[in-house]
Amino acid sequence: MQHLLILLLFIFAALPCSAAKYGEELAEVFALADSICEKPWSYKGHYYYRGALTLKRKNIIVISDPNRQYYIKGGKELITEDFGEMEFYSPNTIMRKLRKTYGSQEGYDVTHAYIMAFFDVTIYNTYLFGDHVLSPLNKKNRGYYRYSCDSVSGSKYYFTFKRKRWNMQLVNGRFVYDSHTRRVTQMTVSGTYNFVKFDEHIVMGTEGDERYLPKRMDMSFRYWYYGSVFEGKTVYTQNYNTITRVIVVPPTAESKYDLSHFYALTKDHTPSDCDSAYVRKHRPIPLTPSDSLIYRNAQKEQEVEDTTHVAKSNKHSIEHRTPNWIKSIGQAGEVFFNSYDLMNTSYTSVRMLSPEIGYSGSRGITLRQDFTYRRQISNGMYIYARPSLAYSFKRKTFIGKLNAEMLFDPCHDGKIVLETGMRPIYAFADDLKYAHETPNWRDKIKELEYTDYYAAIDVRREIVNGLSFSIGMVMHNRRPRKYARENREQLGLKETYRDFAPRTTITYTPGQYYYRDGKRKVTLFSSWPTFMINYERGIKGFLGSTINYERWEFAVSKGFMLSPLRKLLWKVGGGMFTNKENSEFVHYEFFNQGITAYDWDDDRSGVFQLLDARHYNNSKHYLRGHVVVESPMLILGRLPTRIIENERLYVNALVTEGLVPYIELGYGISHKLIDISFFASYLKQEKIKTGIKFNLHIFE
Repeated sequence: MQHLLILLLFIFAALPCSAAKYGEELAEVFALADSICEKPWSYKGHYYYRGALTLKRKNIIVISDPNRQYYIKGGKELITEDFGEMEFYSPNTIMRKLRKTYGSQEGYDVTHAYIMAFFDVTIYNTYLFGDHVLSPLNKKNRGYYRYSCDSVSGSKYYFTFKRKRWNMQLVNGRFVYDSHTRRVTQMTVSGTYNFVKFDEHIVMGTEGDERYLPKRMDMSFRYWYYGSVFEGKTVYTQNYNTITRVIVVPPTAESKYDLSHFYALTKDHTPSDCDSAYVRKHRPIPLTPSDSLIYRNAQKEQEVEDTTHVAKSNKHSIEHRTPNWIKSIGQAGEVFFNSYDLMNTSYTSVRMLSPEIGYSGSRGITLRQDFTYRRQISNGMYIYARPSLAYSFKRKTFIGKLNAEMLFDPCHDGKIVLETGMRPIYAFADDLKYAHETPNWRDKIKELEYTDYYAAIDVRREIVNGLSFSIGMVMHNRRPRKYARENREQLGLKETYRDFAPRTTITYTPGQYYYRDGKRKVTLFSSWPTFMINYERGIKGFLGSTINYERWEFAVSKGFMLSPLRKLLWKVGGGMFTNKENSEFVHYEFFNQGITAYDWDDDRSGVFQLLDARHYNNSKHYLRGHVVVESPMLILGRLPTRIIENERLYVNALVTEGLVPYIELGYGISHKLIDISFFASYLKQEKIKTGIKFNLHIFE
């Protein structure tokens, strides 16, 4: 009987405890997280990183990628070690500056930024890794997790947490809470984010305020890259120099909105050194046998390569082992799979960006290729240009554009901005002579096509913090093409339509935070909306202008977090013509521009996707509103799928002259590979319209 009781005790000790039974301890963890997040944190220190990467499976995508051409030579394993400085400021701003580095293959760094983001650890904040994963220790996120207590040993409670649904921003794992010292001593998390399946173990510090900060992190991961598979193991340590819970603005700051002292490492452009002696001497964690083996194999490969380089007649050299067709694919990969440096010096860079492929119902398939040019001048000034060329397969037309700017006053964001290009435009024939003299003309032609050669130049400067003023001019030269050109006289069209219009724009963002990179001002964020007002005046007869008009437009936009997993953006805008003689060409400049607040990277937000241009460009006034909600768990994101990184709901509304309120609804999903959106709209005079739009990112 005594043995049976002892056996039962062991069984009950091994069973997990319910979270309700140990709810007080779990509540203490949430209270601890609240107290940690209540006041701002900042710390400075040094980090050490070691990462080993092994190619487990490869395909043609890998050998065509110039960043992975090491694998063309038959190599499979890489290792990198880094030493650097780090700074952290609440709520989630972490910066690193690499100082010393060493690896098994020169030029191949395993510290890819995508992997390093998993070491931006703040276990008590809303997010665990940067903004990737919701922390299970924060009370705001407890509705997304289930908790249980596995065991208790003295003052230590071993908790397990499981996500309630499959989502990339939720994880499974466990943590240890010490009720005596009132801290979480260690934590293990596992999950999948985009292409990375990871298991990470986090060990917290032991002394003083280090108890609330990570000291060491070990992670193993499996990285999928277009069918190729990499596996890696990493170790990361942090040593703290200073830890403070009171942020003191230095007296050198220009104002309370100047956060330059938070971005000291960002402004430090000192290059890192490849220093094997320093790494060997200061390595805080000894190499594992597998890590040492990678270094030894790399050394042997280098000796073989050096030998074959001396003996050029050796037909079995590593260089000669690479087939020519693979080299050709690698060269093509320079163009298609990465931005390619045509020139890169300390002052000048010329790059060919990876091409973009997109589709929409109105435009069909489009292919776009961009180039960039940047020239550094003294005292933070620079010249930047971005030529762009696109082709629409549906309309069989080219679109060319050049955006350029010169920063002449870095302290006040003073710029000269130029935009010029060539594009097709489409005008409706309602007011033309042909429309009045030809019965049922709409059955013959719905729109007339023109080529628009345009140029706009603006001079912009910040007056006070957040308030910018620009003045400039825009010029257009429009010429009929295709059907309009062939029947120009019958349609009563001119050979050329020109216009010249001075314009001015005022933009104001109250409470604009910023930092300075040298003299250059870099804007960050604001708690207030952004206000914009624009005035443009066409002058008939000046420089051959054939159009006389006067136009006003305004917009107000803002973005903020509804919850840890939901962002909301809104925009309200309007415009009116106080004078407009020609209706077929004069358009609203800012009507179809998207939302720019809150670092939004989706060109579908704040834009009407299915609306015919004649409904607003021929109106004397318009008023519009846009709301976009983004979350990884709206509809499909609640299902157990790995293909959805974010979901978006779009609501667009418009009121114009002679038009009942127009409503357009949209739903979109995004992933690292593709963005795809579906739209539907209803107009009283027309049938329900639907559309689809997607963009591929396989070359990014």
